[in-house]
Amino acid sequence: MALRQALGWSDGELMRPESKPCSRLMRHTAGIFSVGGALASWVLCRLHYG
Repeated sequence: MALRQALGWSDGELMRPESKPCSRLMRHTAGIFSVGGALASWVLCRLHYG
């Protein structure tokens, strides 16, 4: 949620009725990228710090 605020997105914009499919897609995409980013950063930290 902090990432959305940092990028200037608000939940109000994503929750408008006319953009419901888009907001669902955005939520799934954000979830995938956040999990992928966390996993990638964990792997990089493990490789770097041994």
